[in-house]
Amino acid sequence: FKRNRDMSCFTSADIEKSLGLSRRELIDIAQLVGSDYCTGIRGIGCVMALEIISKYSTLNKIFVSNKTRRLSIKNLIFSNLPHHEAVEAYLNPNVNRSEEAFTWDEIDVVLLKDFSSEETRMGGAKVDETLSPVLAAIKDSSQQKSITS
Repeated sequence: FKRNRDMSCFTSADIEKSLGLSRRELIDIAQLVGSDYCTGIRGIGCVMALEIISKYSTLNKIFVSNKTRRLSIKNLIFSNLPHHEAVEAYLNPNVNRSEEAFTWDEIDVVLLKDFSSEETRMGGAKVDETLSPVLAAIKDSSQQKSITS
């Protein structure tokens, strides 16, 4: 994040009011463009996805239509859309509902270095050189220690 920028919050009510999109329609748009839960369809961006959902309302309705602008039904069939597992993940996300206050654990430096060596295929000296400034910054008292400070 840039320090001189303000954060924006968009609620589902804001999106529905300004774009006229329901939660389910947003989920279908996410499936078309790609998201955390599915890869989407190559060549479809936000504008085309919005046009498709504006015209058909749901991905399921596309299958009963013959064609869409620059989009063949064959592409949708081979893309496995609608992706029912993705829809379920959006509608009923698996989240931690703990009421406990959030805390940070101490970093297991040995485990971090071993993981970094394996994943990056860098030698121990290069891993140490790369991680040293990060670990020093974490220890520095001027750095943020908690999510609320």
